[in-house]
Amino acid sequence: LNEEREPVGIDIFLSHDWPRGISRYGNTRKLLQKKKFLQREIETNTLGSPVSEELLHLLKPAYWFSAHMHVKFPAVVYHQEEVETSKVHKGHIGEDVKTSAGE
Repeated sequence: LNEEREPVGIDIFLSHDWPRGISRYGNTRKLLQKKKFLQREIETNTLGSPVSEELLHLLKPAYWFSAHMHVKFPAVVYHQEEVETSKVHKGHIGEDVKTSAGE
């Protein structure tokens, strides 16, 4: 999976465990109200799977579902990727440019 190739366009990914670090992308306070015992793992960034975290950022699926923690925890991860877009660029309005989402 780590080989350079065209994106495969995954819409839905299912895994048992959460991707590591996913708590940074949702309402952590609300999560800890329901699952207080996760506090230390969140603080030390050991909650979730490192492999799942790598796959999340590599495959960039539109939706990811995990059920290991038996709690609803919506999180939104915005992936940086190259996209075709029309935007104001160097004084030209509406010019089609290829840009990274992080610019």
